[in-house]
Amino acid sequence: MLPKNLLQYHLVGNNIVPHYLTERDHPWLREVVEAFRHLVDQPVRAWEERKAAGWSVCGPEGKRQMAIGVLERLAKMRPMDGPIRPKQARQVVFAAAEHHRADVHGRAKAMQEAAGQLSVSVAQLEQILFADLAAQRILTLDDELPDCSTLAERVNLALVQGLLNRSLHVDIRLRGNARAVVRQVHLRRLIAVARPLGPDAVSLEVSGVYSLFRRTTVYGRSLASILPVLGWCDDFALQAQIALGKREGTLTVGPDAPIGRGRTPTKYDSKLEARFARDFARQFPDWVLVREPLPLEVDGTLVFPDFELSHRTDNQRFLVEIVGFWTADYLTQKVGRLSRAGRSDIVLVVDEARCAAAAELAPQLTVVPFKRSIKPSEVMAAFRSMVPRKTKVVHRSILLRDLFVDFAGRHSPTDSIHDRLAMLQPQQEVVLERRQNRVLVVDSSGPVAALSRAACVRHADIIDGNIVVRVTRKTHRQAEQSAPRYRGLLQCSQWWVPELEIVATSQC
Repeated sequence: MLPKNLLQYHLVGNNIVPHYLTERDHPWLREVVEAFRHLVDQPVRAWEERKAAGWSVCGPEGKRQMAIGVLERLAKMRPMDGPIRPKQARQVVFAAAEHHRADVHGRAKAMQEAAGQLSVSVAQLEQILFADLAAQRILTLDDELPDCSTLAERVNLALVQGLLNRSLHVDIRLRGNARAVVRQVHLRRLIAVARPLGPDAVSLEVSGVYSLFRRTTVYGRSLASILPVLGWCDDFALQAQIALGKREGTLTVGPDAPIGRGRTPTKYDSKLEARFARDFARQFPDWVLVREPLPLEVDGTLVFPDFELSHRTDNQRFLVEIVGFWTADYLTQKVGRLSRAGRSDIVLVVDEARCAAAAELAPQLTVVPFKRSIKPSEVMAAFRSMVPRKTKVVHRSILLRDLFVDFAGRHSPTDSIHDRLAMLQPQQEVVLERRQNRVLVVDSSGPVAALSRAACVRHADIIDGNIVVRVTRKTHRQAEQSAPRYRGLLQCSQWWVPELEIVATSQC
């Protein structure tokens, strides 16, 4: 992305015409590239001197400066290697100079003395002395210099990116593989609205850098990153309103613009998202994180959630939306669209500084605050809190083997328990009550039966829960049916024993 002072263009009415590099510029461009290549691994000063010396091949000076600007951004500048640090060398030289201040040949003598102290030659000391200054740093390249055609495309791309960095508003129409661009817009956290235009055709309305309350370099770079991806579409048309001092101009870029095509967009374009995806996969291996969920159509616009999280074995799934760059209007619109999406499974993840505003705009949405990193456990907890819990229903039968069958028989024939048992009807509801060390079956008037100790253990998981107990039938029992060793405890010869059904409900 070129700075303002290097941008080359002219106006036709209000239309901005960029000064693209073409094949006609290759002769002078080749001279610049070869000069730069020759001075790689040399001090920056040598490159500055070469530029000041002028060029033998004529060419538009404005275009040449754009190309030089792009070339210089391809290079790195490292400090000159040396046995001694420049700061240390200067300290020794300045100390030696104090001894020879009054001498006409004081500098030469001071350098000779300092070189001796540092065990280097005077020539080496001259190089070391100011090696940490910018002009003395060494030009280096990590990759080979591009050829003229590739460099021209990079210059043209940087030119358009530099103009977009002064944009107020950007409209993009995409057809064919539009999702790649929409995804890049979304990954870069740009303030944008996507509207469907037809099958695999989308209109994007993107807020420009100059529309923000505070212009940021990060947002400008994010906006500039759209351009290389446009080439992945079958067709596109970009139109942007550009702030040009006191006036505005319209920039139009189409598929014929010589800006080249970038690499395939990366899966994650921010460390925040990549870290969240990694941490979520580690903490919740039974869940699948989908990076490109289907968009939601709301009020004629498309909303692209960041993630869809789905369980591997059941139908549980929910969407996660992470709020990036924003203005007050954008936050209002975005949260409003999400709240009107008619989905109850959206978790909105917002920087804690903006969380209160988001929660106030859409209290019906589940908002999770984060600071620097997103905690998967908090996102999952938010999802589970907003999804209705499933009701688990368990049916248990309480048969004779589950009952203390002699319970009523150990009461005298005149005890009211026998009247209650006689009146007990099938489907009548009773309750289970813990009394001391027993679980009794009780109707509205009092106990009618008791569970065996084994049954108390077997059904302990539901006895104290949310249960409904009904009588299924009554069995007439005789004293001689009891074990001989217990008959002496009986007080009557016959009695009723109710069998039961328990319906237990729980949330899971």
